[in-house]
Amino acid sequence: MTAKNEMRLPSFGRLLLLLLLLPLIAWGEEPAMGRVTGSLALPAGRECRGVASLWPGDEGRVPDPRRYLIIPFSAVPLSASCTFELAAPPGDYYLGALVRATPGPEIGPPRVGDRVFMTPDPDGKSLRLELGAGEHLDVGRQQRFWTYAGMEELRPPGVTGRVRDSEGRPVAGVLVFAFADPELTRQPLAVSARTGVDGRYALRLDHPGDIYLRVKDDYRGGAPLDGGHVGVYGGAVPMRVAVGTKELVGDLDIEVLRVPAGRTGKRDPASPRPASPTLKTED
Repeated sequence: MTAKNEMRLPSFGRLLLLLLLLPLIAWGEEPAMGRVTGSLALPAGRECRGVASLWPGDEGRVPDPRRYLIIPFSAVPLSASCTFELAAPPGDYYLGALVRATPGPEIGPPRVGDRVFMTPDPDGKSLRLELGAGEHLDVGRQQRFWTYAGMEELRPPGVTGRVRDSEGRPVAGVLVFAFADPELTRQPLAVSARTGVDGRYALRLDHPGDIYLRVKDDYRGGAPLDGGHVGVYGGAVPMRVAVGTKELVGDLDIEVLRVPAGRTGKRDPASPRPASPTLKTED
């Protein structure tokens, strides 16, 4: 018989090796998602249509749709009973919600007449929370809101222009996104309200810098909508736009193309009960 030579570590050695390897094993694991739930109070009989959103709280930018529009990290439609459930990795977030007063997409920038809950609240304060790995935070029933009346007067830093098709005709109902990277792959810095019948857009920023512009119909990430529009300022090679604090950058027209029929880019919101939430109310 052939004897097999096996190296067997003493039990203490095996334990030590395991302890050394554990950090390497855990390093590659995704942290457990946390969940945020709650509900909004509406008058009896009023239809509940809208969206609840989480914005990163560690970037120094407080969401305020009167000043500029920031893309949320996660957004989900409200249920018929005005409840919501959001999922996100561990971190600091601002929480807000809109109840729609007009027809149109549930997920997207606020429209005049919408009710705004939590961030900001009627006093201009924001609801900020700390979400742990696997933690469930329930913020309860939120009752205070204010009615959105539109954005403040446009002032620097910002960009204006028109969205046109290949024949020069204005394109209504699309969004213009600002990116920090020319690859247009990172989280957008800001988004415009939807263009009007004249194709005009106004993109407000919370700080100056170099940006790149892209047009889409859909507020969410992912591929363009089936039959929708897509375009980049500069065409095939995104063109850098330097935005300063002294004056607006104007007359930046963006040409868009229509996505061929049969290709769908629609994607459900990427987000999809209770522990005591760690809530911060900020001015």
